[in-house]
Amino acid sequence: MVQYAERELVKQAIGSGCFTDRMPGFVMEQTVHQGGDPIIVAGLAAGDVEPAGLTDGEILDSVDETMSSVVGRPLRRIAGFVKSWTHDPWSRAVVRAPIGDQRDTVLPLIAAPLDRTVFFAGEHTDDRVGPGGMEGAIKSGYRVAREVLA
Repeated sequence: MVQYAERELVKQAIGSGCFTDRMPGFVMEQTVHQGGDPIIVAGLAAGDVEPAGLTDGEILDSVDETMSSVVGRPLRRIAGFVKSWTHDPWSRAVVRAPIGDQRDTVLPLIAAPLDRTVFFAGEHTDDRVGPGGMEGAIKSGYRVAREVLA
């Protein structure tokens, strides 16, 4: 995830997201409906294209090169963060992407509260079509807040 100073320039180049033939292969804008000049872009480099053996700094530099190429000029990175979900001991994956009937059979089970005392939120509990991501995490938080208040 990177934050660049040139919001409008990046937004014009990628819209809400774009595919590239470099690392990361897919970038998504994460600051939709948020004010301010900077833009936050999240990239996904998983599976066979996950950057093994690179430092976080090298990965961020590679993302900067890709984004600068997409935009057509060098960008000024304000901040950056690298997270490997593949190597995270608790997730061992990227995001949930239910297959087959899992939206109807698995998601209700993992989103259900235990004895109305322990509630579960997170992108993996959101039942919208497609992969979870930040929007799914936020929507599930709202869902849990409603459940707690009910």
